[in-house]
Amino acid sequence: MSWTGTIINGVLLGGLYGLFGVGLALVFGVTRIVNIMHGEFIALSAFIALGIAALFPDAHPLLLIPPVVVVSFVLGYALQAVFVNRSMRLPDPLAPLLLTFGLSVIVRNLMIVLASIRAISARAISASSASTCSAFRSAYCRW
Repeated sequence: MSWTGTIINGVLLGGLYGLFGVGLALVFGVTRIVNIMHGEFIALSAFIALGIAALFPDAHPLLLIPPVVVVSFVLGYALQAVFVNRSMRLPDPLAPLLLTFGLSVIVRNLMIVLASIRAISARAISASSASTCSAFRSAYCRW
């Protein structure tokens, strides 16, 4: 029974990797760029939302969406205009891929340096009305 589960999981995981590869090859073939920073942009947007929530603790969470979208758009546009468009002019077709991979590592490490990576439990949050956010060390949050 364990062999069949292992084989099924292997086939499904291989199919998933194959779909990832086909999708990246299609995007690279059409646009000549594969942006590896999508996950970092999503995490950075979450940190931006947390920072705005720390500034305005009584604001409804859905009201945070428009400013987060605007700030994320501006950051993405600036990244595209300053870095990616310049790398697209280089003769090496893999330069944008290497650039976005390197920027992904830099942004990830900056988020780790600027944000606390200590986890706090929900019980610890509810035990005190004023505690520091787990994302920003100096931010004041009301839970």
